Amino acid sequence: MPHTRLTPPAEQAESAFCFTAAAAYTARRCPSLSARPQWCSILGRNVSADLQLCIHSAPAGELIPLLDLMREHGLRGEYERGPVETLTLGQVYRAPDAALGLCEEVAARLEEDAPNAVFELWQDPHWSADGHYHAHAPKFGHFEAGCDAEGVPHVGVHDLIRQLSSSPGATLSDWMSSEGAGLLGIAVLAVVGEYRAQRSSGS
Repeated sequence: MPHTRLTPPAEQAESAFCFTAAAAYTARRCPSLSARPQWCSILGRNVSADLQLCIHSAPAGELIPLLDLMREHGLRGEYERGPVETLTLGQVYRAPDAALGLCEEVAARLEEDAPNAVFELWQDPHWSADGHYHAHAPKFGHFEAGCDAEGVPHVGVHDLIRQLSSSPGATLSDWMSSEGAGLLGIAVLAVVGEYRAQRSSGS
């Protein structure tokens, strides 16, 4: 697969997150933890989890902003020590110990700077707080869910029950083609799955 090589940046920018942003994220993802005094004291020092990005497809015109964003947030390949210089489609890039909640900012920037890219972005779980997964595919939009450390998305049981209860007379097929399609990210994950399958088969 062809690579696009760019000159290294002068310096990698440091990403800083304030206490309130981290606290808001934690309160949303795990209310029971955010209520604990000891959790608040930890938030004031360092709350982090690995951030991981896999870009499956991107047009040539969006490679430079993608690489700039990856450098800005320290996303690197497994054996890269310095700022990333080449984007390899299908490779997972990682930013160790990224500030909790950074996933949302990076996902928004990715969609803004590279709207035609197909990507998966996730932040690993932190203690009892769930991981956070984003995926984007042009024409199909954005999908967001909880996830594990491997970036495997999952839907909460309460969300599933609420959605199913709102359409008591619908068949499973009807629900999957309407509300269920959005909740489960069927269209977006189908696109992502095709890219994964192609790379697994070596095509």
